[in-house]
Amino acid sequence: MRTFIGMDLTGVVREALALVRSEVETADARWRDCRWVPPQNLHVTLKFTGELDAEQLERLVSVADGALGEMAAPLLTYDRVRAVPGSKRASMLWAVFEDTEDRAACALRAIDDAVATMGIEPETRAFNPHVTLVRARRPTRLLAEALDASNTAVDAALAGDSAAVSLPSAIVYKSTLTPRGAVYEKLAILPFGR
Repeated sequence: MRTFIGMDLTGVVREALALVRSEVETADARWRDCRWVPPQNLHVTLKFTGELDAEQLERLVSVADGALGEMAAPLLTYDRVRAVPGSKRASMLWAVFEDTEDRAACALRAIDDAVATMGIEPETRAFNPHVTLVRARRPTRLLAEALDASNTAVDAALAGDSAAVSLPSAIVYKSTLTPRGAVYEKLAILPFGR
């Protein structure tokens, strides 16, 4: 099974990020046929752990749970929606978060150390906490108006304390790829700071 470790979002944040689709599709029709991530699938990925059998999955849950149990829960603060790699030829839109106190990055390092015993390679890229909102079928220009409208809508929905979200657990997900997009199943919950 194809697996990864991520962190689920609160309902308020998920609802705010779901506003991006209508704002972008209204302002820029080219994004209407793109692969939008359903709101229930929105998450922050910590680590892609690859294809695992049942025995490997059990070991992954055990070592990751041990690594995260002593750590403080990550606190992420919503920053903005951005086109990746840029608005002239975007392949994705991300909701970008700030990793307050570097707790999510520390969680990733702890997971990397724990799963190294399983032969899973450590992450080599810098950790940038984000939520993938949409994937374009091919690189597509995104109008500035669409990005501005998205940021305005999410900023309004997350005014005040709603922009900061504490994530009390990591989750081991199974990802099944289908013609209509990925289907995620939660296999194990790994609480922080037990």
